[in-house]
Amino acid sequence: MGEELGFDVVRLGGEDGQEVLSAIDNLYAQGAQGFVICPPDVRLGPAIMNRANQYGMKVVTVDDQFVNASGEPMEGVPHLGMSGTKIGRQVGEAIAAEMEARGWNPEEVAALRITNNELPTAVERTDGATEALLAAGFPEDNIFDAPQQSTDTSGAFLRRIAGAFPAWRL
Repeated sequence: MGEELGFDVVRLGGEDGQEVLSAIDNLYAQGAQGFVICPPDVRLGPAIMNRANQYGMKVVTVDDQFVNASGEPMEGVPHLGMSGTKIGRQVGEAIAAEMEARGWNPEEVAALRITNNELPTAVERTDGATEALLAAGFPEDNIFDAPQQSTDTSGAFLRRIAGAFPAWRL
């Protein structure tokens, strides 16, 4: 897509503050004038913006908005958000519909919530999915939390496995 608009897209990942700051250094060294970021932790916002300002780079956040030391959204940082709760509800409704299509009794299956409480959008998504499952008659006691190991490739392996089996028989 970047080629159509006259720029290169460089994809970099970072699991913690040091990796994110190193990625920003890398982008600057490649001549980038800015970047779009979904932060691994919204509290990294001040450090990320400090580094971006040091290099004169523009920043746009997606999914999760940077917060300042007081936990309030950072002013002056463009943000493209979405309704994580609505997305989560759609997921929960789809899971409930699939369970019904397969003839599964909600009392005999469980759901695993892959959680990452450091990211507000992740919390909104899992809460929305849970709301939809509960509204469809899924027993609350059959929903189990599993904290996400990480958001990198190796951590994604666990999510892919869990995503392939969102509910299982008890």
